Amino acid sequence: GARGTWPLRWHPVVGALFLLVATTAVCIALANALKVGKFTLFGLAMMAVMVSLVYSILVERPVQGVYRFVAACLVLAMAYAVTSPGGGGESGRATGTMGDPNEWATIVLLVSPAVLGGLAHDTHLVARPLRLAVLVLAPMAILRSESRSALLVGLLLLPGWIYLLRARRKELILTAGLALVVVPALVDLDDALARTRVLVARLQGQAGPSDASLQERGELLRQGLQLFRDHWLFGAGPGRFARATGFVSQVGTLRPAHNTYLEVAGEQGILGLGALLVLGVTVVRTLWTAYTGSTDPTDRARVLGA
Repeated sequence: GARGTWPLRWHPVVGALFLLVATTAVCIALANALKVGKFTLFGLAMMAVMVSLVYSILVERPVQGVYRFVAACLVLAMAYAVTSPGGGGESGRATGTMGDPNEWATIVLLVSPAVLGGLAHDTHLVARPLRLAVLVLAPMAILRSESRSALLVGLLLLPGWIYLLRARRKELILTAGLALVVVPALVDLDDALARTRVLVARLQGQAGPSDASLQERGELLRQGLQLFRDHWLFGAGPGRFARATGFVSQVGTLRPAHNTYLEVAGEQGILGLGALLVLGVTVVRTLWTAYTGSTDPTDRARVLGA
């Protein structure tokens, strides 16, 4: 830009991100936890700067090509996770590009509707195969991850995906037909749903096979809540959840929280949870303002996907 101009554009979401960074720094300082907390702090700071830069770069530029590029990257990653032996993970659960099946399933859930919203009204030659590929591969990637929470959230979001592409009825019908053929061929549904059946049985109060993951999650929740009670204002310090709870898994390693809200509550207390709430509310208000203020169906589909 011109000499003396500020390189970043201001936006409420950017402000909320930097508030999150600031509260994290305060909690680190109060807990004297720079050694372990610096990774959380630097990660959040880099994310805030990248969001600011991307917003500054794209705000006055056409973004349709960006949606196609991101969709292509997502399709390649999901295809790898679905077709590779064990899904790319050592446990037999698909980990995609993340190394962890739950994180991978989360990425699929976050990015898929965003790119579908960007491609919903795209008439380019590559748009249709990208839409079809995302619609077919996303459920398969989640099934191969065997993430129970991702499967539940995916089912809840499915009507929204259909509404997003309501003008593409033929593609939705074609996707359903392809899924009936491709999914059983590439995904062992018995294995993919085994962990979910155990969870459903537990919720129904039925006796079933022991599930170490569910037992560990329950104990992590109990100890995480106790950590929050003990350090409710500023937390035990960012990055300290595993050591502060001291919970050791069956494989002999300290376990992370497996729950972002629980982790923030234990590590940053009310201060951190407040900043996280501000970020969430700011994002939702921004999207709602953009959706209600737009008359362009392309823009509305992008916002709805986000």
